[in-house]
Amino acid sequence: MSQARVAQINEILKDLTDLKSRDFENVYAIDENIKFFEALRSLPKYIKWLIKEMPKIDGSRLLELSDFHLANGKWESILQRELLVLEKKKFPDVLRDLRKEIVKQIESFAGAKEILLLVSIGSGTMEIECQVIRDLRAMGSTQKIIFVGIDNSEASIGAAQENLAELHIPVTRLQGINPQTIQNMLLAASNDQYRVFIFNGDALKLEEYFQSKSVDIVFHSRFKHHLPHTIKERFDEMLIKISNKIIEHDDLNGWFLLLFSTIFNWRKPILMNGAVFSCLRDPSIKELKLRVAPEWRLSANPTGYLRTYIHASK
Repeated sequence: MSQARVAQINEILKDLTDLKSRDFENVYAIDENIKFFEALRSLPKYIKWLIKEMPKIDGSRLLELSDFHLANGKWESILQRELLVLEKKKFPDVLRDLRKEIVKQIESFAGAKEILLLVSIGSGTMEIECQVIRDLRAMGSTQKIIFVGIDNSEASIGAAQENLAELHIPVTRLQGINPQTIQNMLLAASNDQYRVFIFNGDALKLEEYFQSKSVDIVFHSRFKHHLPHTIKERFDEMLIKISNKIIEHDDLNGWFLLLFSTIFNWRKPILMNGAVFSCLRDPSIKELKLRVAPEWRLSANPTGYLRTYIHASK
């Protein structure tokens, strides 16, 4: 194990231990993270963790390292950089299904509206927006689009601004969102085909930000598993209130993703924590099929799923 990897694990463990001493309310999540990073010290220890500790974990009580917002966002920044490298790779094309679905729904408007409003919840680095814009440019699309990214992490906001710079399109940081803000955004976008607005906000306050059915497409990727089970259903209801088209993308709980993460992310403890702990918080395909409502469409592969809601026109 490299000295840099050892030093990183030691620093993470110190941060987690310090947080525990400050009476953080979810001690269970801290303890499980400490066990995980201790196990990453060697492959035999990690295999032992997989066999003896991992099956006992309650995913509904779990948090990932990035959820603790430690070290002034240091670990979140590293996670965003490492995720971005993965998302930009042609193989595996981890955003392929989501990207194609977003483009498909944009095309479904077929010029019906001059400017579309797309909102990304838990927007991260906004790499999906970058890929969608590149695909639309390659197709010769003339549709004008406003993208609004909402994320509660300053590290994510900064990473998104850096990532979007290569597209050479206007990117604006918002201090708040309300109906007047939306109107101002529409006016600002009249001379540009694409504009991006980023807001450090609370995904559970969407009804305060947007009026009923004011958003054309709302989407989120690898976000919903971060929400408590008691909030997930209400979250869907909020999205349905603000938009007629919803796209949900996330991973699936299963051994495929766990093994994939072990093989490809072993040298990156922070990325591995995000992948493995996300997997443990994700639903299985069986759970998804049991609770999918008739108005939602579900498609899945061994690693992840898409769940889409398209309001039927009367």
